[in-house]
Amino acid sequence: MFIPPVGIDGLRQTVNSHVSEAQRIWNFRSAYNVAALNCLQPQHANILEGYKAFLTGHKRDLTRINNTVENEWRQSQGKDFARARDTYSTQVYNYWALPPVLPQFCDAMTQIVQQETMMPSGSLDAFANSGMAKLEGVFNEFYSAFERYRVDVAAWDAQYGAAFGYTQLQYTNATYTAPVIPAAPAPQ
Repeated sequence: MFIPPVGIDGLRQTVNSHVSEAQRIWNFRSAYNVAALNCLQPQHANILEGYKAFLTGHKRDLTRINNTVENEWRQSQGKDFARARDTYSTQVYNYWALPPVLPQFCDAMTQIVQQETMMPSGSLDAFANSGMAKLEGVFNEFYSAFERYRVDVAAWDAQYGAAFGYTQLQYTNATYTAPVIPAAPAPQ
């Protein structure tokens, strides 16, 4: 599993790093969309309604932001901007839908939806930035825990691997080996 490294700024270098303000808000909208499609447990029921209200209530701002993002991609990528933006958007959606983080992601988005009802009209930027900080915190906790796991497994292997078997290779450096298919018996 790839764990985004921590940059010199002290932040993980994810798909949300070093993007424009408009792209950051659009990535938050993408997170909200992923949550509406994937957070289907009863305790997350408010997400879908919240997402619908979000799209309706911020329609003008979201259209403006999408146009800004589109122009940014056009300026940076030229005539092939649509393909580059689509590829990046897929990475964003996949980032938010990371299976081991999904339960915590859904819980965080449930809290964000509750906060949205208290936001004044015209505060999309502040709401998105606050939501992004909360969501990035969830992913950061997962990545940090996974890094600790790798360190702990390596320490266990160093201390007990020779006696009880090594786990590091099995779980973190696994390689695919094609199955051995027995040869068909010779006809008699």
